[in-house]
Amino acid sequence: MCPSSEVCTDYARNLIRIKAKQVVRGRGFNRSELPDIEQELFFHLIKQAPNFDPKRSALNTFIAKVVDSAAGMVVRARRCDIGKATADITSGSRDFETCEILVQN
Repeated sequence: MCPSSEVCTDYARNLIRIKAKQVVRGRGFNRSELPDIEQELFFHLIKQAPNFDPKRSALNTFIAKVVDSAAGMVVRARRCDIGKATADITSGSRDFETCEILVQN
């Protein structure tokens, strides 16, 4: 069930599947996280759906930009988690304010 059928297209589902696979191939991820990452990308797309303006771009362009952005946020949040764990082990004094902002968004 998709609350915003406008963005729930075959294109969106395929793109989310592809992007999630790209993300889990990265450092700090594993294959078992694929469904969770797909869900996160899909959730972000639905959350951004009200911002779609057909006067500004085509629907597929909007979907691609939103999904790309969400995938980047997932990767950055994970890198922050890895960096924080490493810093906690080695020094315990590193400032992770930027990472905290990324994780909250």
